[in-house]
Amino acid sequence: MNIDLSHTPKQAFIGGFFKGLCAPMTLYRRFEMPPLQKVDEIKSPYSNNLCEGLAQDWVKIGNDFKRVVGNYEPAAN
Repeated sequence: MNIDLSHTPKQAFIGGFFKGLCAPMTLYRRFEMPPLQKVDEIKSPYSNNLCEGLAQDWVKIGNDFKRVVGNYEPAAN
């Protein structure tokens, strides 16, 4: 909510009064959700064995962590 300090106290009161009168309308207002977007299904390259695919992903993540730690290890010493 923006407050305009250039208003006189009377204008500020009138503005606040009318905003207060409109407040109950927001309680019963109908909010429409936007339409759902279409999501394309993606097949896993490891569709035969999901556990094997997850294991290979964790190996790749672990190798990335080792590479990052290796790059910053000399700076830490």
